[in-house]
Amino acid sequence: MNPTERSSVLIVEDEPTVRALAVSILDDIGYSTLSAANAREAMALLETETSVDILFTDVNIPDGPDALDGLALAQAARELRPDLHVLYTTGGGRTDGMAALFVDGAGFLQKPYARGQLLNALDALLSLLPNSCDADAPIFDLLSKMDVSTLTQLPVLALNTRYRNGT
Repeated sequence: MNPTERSSVLIVEDEPTVRALAVSILDDIGYSTLSAANAREAMALLETETSVDILFTDVNIPDGPDALDGLALAQAARELRPDLHVLYTTGGGRTDGMAALFVDGAGFLQKPYARGQLLNALDALLSLLPNSCDADAPIFDLLSKMDVSTLTQLPVLALNTRYRNGT
């Protein structure tokens, strides 16, 4: 099964056109999507929806003086759903201070991003999801589901052993 067929993405973006574009891109290739304009809406969805695999959130999502930004949203969302994967985005660029506040295992995508960049970033997170790849699939099928940055991190020995075993 294609990982996108069972993956749900919650898109949190305060800019309506950017949010609609992200939803359109992901819907077009088979992701299930939910969207929210702010952290309050996102948390309400996380509390009521049964399936959300990935939180794709803007770091800067203004919504009043006591509102959560994308960093705090991800922390709160992880407390509610410990297995949730997170992809952050912002137009201001990634800083060391910002990255220090990322939840473990999170990804980052600089705005503006192209369709392919968004898909690659989500594919990288999906490669970390349990059961996103069939363990019995031939090695080349498995590798085709991973992006280049993931492939460079795989142990060469494991690949050689699996290839020699014909799997």
